[in-house]
Amino acid sequence: HMGYHQSKWWGYKDTNDLEYVLKNFEKNEIPMDVIWSDLDLYEDDQNFNFDTNKFPPAETTQMFNKYNKKWITVVQAYVPAQKTNPCWQYKEDDLLDLMNKDGRTGEPLIGYEFSGFVYFIDFLNPKSSQFWSHMLDFMNDKVPISGFWLDANELTNLISRFESTRAIYYHNIEKRKYYKLPFYPGGENLYDLPLVNLDAIHHGGIEEYNVRSLNAYYQSIHTYDYLKK
Repeated sequence: HMGYHQSKWWGYKDTNDLEYVLKNFEKNEIPMDVIWSDLDLYEDDQNFNFDTNKFPPAETTQMFNKYNKKWITVVQAYVPAQKTNPCWQYKEDDLLDLMNKDGRTGEPLIGYEFSGFVYFIDFLNPKSSQFWSHMLDFMNDKVPISGFWLDANELTNLISRFESTRAIYYHNIEKRKYYKLPFYPGGENLYDLPLVNLDAIHHGGIEEYNVRSLNAYYQSIHTYDYLKK
């Protein structure tokens, strides 16, 4: 845990890329214990959708054993909307029940990430722990993983950052409950930042505005409980 960790924001596109890094650290006698992989370990950048063609499980496992290194893989706090994603093997009605809800419609809140449209996991929902463990197991069954990089778990929502989705985001945005606040941390209106709507609803009818820092906290608890098992 206290060793040297190496990471790159995308760019390790397959097992060969990873081995190139491991080989050169060894060649230059630079101590390194752990390597981290970003979204390119997934097909189409889709959370949970492990790309077994670019990272063949047997070959990847053998490589990490050969160099005696650990691997930490990114996992994000959302469910891709594409029904081909492995998370949808979970019962659909149960899955959507675990998502944050839109404060105006009560429907599962839709956002946008690099993979396309997504739903955001409500980690304040006690039942989310079972789903989260199920998906971490799904990943760990592919290749033995030493830990998980919990990314975008402050509920990042990129829907306002792409021209193709800005119209959806800015439609009647000024009517959102928390659009006008007496104070904006950093000086920017929070609806101009890549965040979920502040009136999004969590389990128990709690608004995102009041628990923004807690969703990631509960995700960490669920992940810790999974890793202990």
